Amino acid sequence: MHSKKLHVELVEGVLTNAFMEFEQLSFFDGSRPSKDVCLALLGRVYNVQRGHKHYAPGGGYHFFAGKDATRAFVTGDFTEAGLIDDVSGLSHQDILGIQEWSNFYEKEYELVGLLQGTYYDAEGHVTERMRVCTVPVV
Repeated sequence: MHSKKLHVELVEGVLTNAFMEFEQLSFFDGSRPSKDVCLALLGRVYNVQRGHKHYAPGGGYHFFAGKDATRAFVTGDFTEAGLIDDVSGLSHQDILGIQEWSNFYEKEYELVGLLQGTYYDAEGHVTERMRVCTVPVV
């Protein structure tokens, strides 16, 4: 069975319709003037170029740019060890907090792709780890 993969497309430095790996996302960290600034949350890649002053080098949220640092959105650990996508061991309240951040990014920024790995597989399907983050625990 063939699976159709989306590929990173750059049109004048703008990321569109992308299905990418972590290394590819790192190119959108704001350090390259010809490329937009992007970040991922729960494996969903957002173009945050509109908030360039916050996410570009020197901005208060630059540590999120070019990576999926889902865990740090609720832990506040902005060290290299804390800027990771793994949400293992987080509380139900923390997961709800991540969902709130996800809602914010969905409303405020353009979704431009998916990140292959923790939350989406090589075909772009939701993984079990994503299901844990989106199904309310009671």
